[in-house]
Amino acid sequence: MLRVALVLLLVAGCAAPGRSAPVRLAYTVTGEGPVVVLLHGHPQTAASWRAVAPALAERHRVVVVDQRGQGDSPAPDGDYDVSSRADDVAALLRELGVTRASVVGTDLGGQVAFALTRDNPGLVERLAVLEAVIPGTAAAAGPLSAPHIARHADVDRMVERTRGREAQHVRDFVCAARNPCPYPPDLIAESAAALRRPGHLRGAFAPYEELTAPSDDPGRVTVPVLAVGGSRGIGGLPAASLREVADDVTEVVLPGATHWLAEEEPAALVAALGPFLAGSR
Repeated sequence: MLRVALVLLLVAGCAAPGRSAPVRLAYTVTGEGPVVVLLHGHPQTAASWRAVAPALAERHRVVVVDQRGQGDSPAPDGDYDVSSRADDVAALLRELGVTRASVVGTDLGGQVAFALTRDNPGLVERLAVLEAVIPGTAAAAGPLSAPHIARHADVDRMVERTRGREAQHVRDFVCAARNPCPYPPDLIAESAAALRRPGHLRGAFAPYEELTAPSDDPGRVTVPVLAVGGSRGIGGLPAASLREVADDVTEVVLPGATHWLAEEEPAALVAALGPFLAGSR
């Protein structure tokens, strides 16, 4: 795959009030057909989709993104709120000439995918949210009260605590649900290397600050939604959360799967995504 960096020309006033201006994002594009955008979560990079993207690219033009402050994308000093991160992706799609796309987001990337859909009517035609809940919904209360949410939201402390221990942080986080850990070791190394780049520890933890603040009305989306959970992850909670903010929600729970669907259960995930993205589910 060819990795390219998109440089956005920014002008004063281009950001919406209360949001950071869009930043240039690193991304890959493979395949031909209807556009599908893949958005990773914490503590991942675009590489987390490596077992999923090629299968989707057999029928789609797949855009895999490193979000701001993660992977090969820069770590700006600005905000890391979900709307600003969604604006980054919207700006990327405009520069690519994309006017319609399906979006798949996992973990924190699922919340970005929802915000992108909500804030850009007509841009997103199908939304898939994996192992994520939408802040401001009743179903999100349990997952967002998990101890690691508040711990990660103490950004300065987490940056200091994790610096020099990046690989240990990633390993502890992705291996918590299973022993032995099935998460690919080279992806752990990839994520740890990304965290060592200047500003990237802050970029990894800053999105959690918003999750501990009082939630605004999350808004609604009108497109078809696929909500996927792992039976050993958060199960049916993605669907429960999304049913509060969307009318057309299809629920899938992958048996035996933990939080890390793309890395540990790629074949099952592709089997769920394929019919949905094709419009047959």
